[in-house]
Amino acid sequence: MRTAAETKLGRFIEQLPARDGGVWITGANGVARIPGAARGIKADTVWNEFPVDPTSGLHEIQHPLEDEEGGLTAVAEQGGDASRVLVHFIGGRWHVQALPGDNLREAWKGLDDTYWAATINAFFQIVDGRTNSADYEPMIRGQIRDMAVETNGVFWLAPSEGLYRSRPHPWRTTVR
Repeated sequence: MRTAAETKLGRFIEQLPARDGGVWITGANGVARIPGAARGIKADTVWNEFPVDPTSGLHEIQHPLEDEEGGLTAVAEQGGDASRVLVHFIGGRWHVQALPGDNLREAWKGLDDTYWAATINAFFQIVDGRTNSADYEPMIRGQIRDMAVETNGVFWLAPSEGLYRSRPHPWRTTVR
């Protein structure tokens, strides 16, 4: 393994198993992808580092989730006021999506290019490509106390009252 000082990531924040057995590591200044089996990582294992553009103001990449296409969706702080935005990293490029209201707690890419995001007080569905904050409509209100995301498009939300589960329709074509 490596220390944070040996990378361009800055302070390490989280690690996530990759779908192919490798590892994603998030840091203060970007992400790294370590290919191959996690148990086979050695000092000379190649790390693919993907720093954010310093002019973007993005930092503190956290709560990463890998999607079906091998992209990584996470929450990042942007600017000096520590507001949080949804970031999606795929193909060597960073895409940023701000949301109205409270700071994001969690964000992920679902099936069919739909993004999902939660603050403590609201839950949003975002159709890929929308940039106008008027296009976002909170789907669940009340405090969201916890959430869990599965790799197959299923997720669970625990708002202050009850439990919410979302899943793809059973007749949907299997995702590759």
